[in-house]
Amino acid sequence: MHIVRDSDVVQFRDDAGDTLTLLSAPRQRDVQASNTLAWKLASDAMKEFGELDINEAIREAQENPEVTKQAQKAVENPLNAPPEVRRLRYRAMTVSLVSSGELIGGNSARDAYDDFDPETAKWADERVAEVWVRALPTDADTQGPAADAAVPAV
Repeated sequence: MHIVRDSDVVQFRDDAGDTLTLLSAPRQRDVQASNTLAWKLASDAMKEFGELDINEAIREAQENPEVTKQAQKAVENPLNAPPEVRRLRYRAMTVSLVSSGELIGGNSARDAYDDFDPETAKWADERVAEVWVRALPTDADTQGPAADAAVPAV
């Protein structure tokens, strides 16, 4: 098991020289909170569609395997997560940021996400997604002889 400490960080620098310092991996509780929020949002969205005929959904998936594969890839891409999930992940991972030469840390750095312009938010989301995905094992990582290999350092 890898225990994430506040000193386990990775720093990213943008073209303007500003930096975003993130934890090197998400904490288990943050992964669970992210998954719970994503599930709740998806569940709420499904309620808008009304009753779902599961047999019809299975039939459509079998008839259109390429569409199903594309949908799966879209779901797996952390940048396609709803804004609420991306915000939760940013808040969970952010340690500090330097913007226009000013160091912002703690809750102020986490709250800054709400004030980002779209370009900055996209850049931050991409950095968080990069660290988030790299830290979480896939199904392939948990099977076979390499499954017990050490997690690569960031």
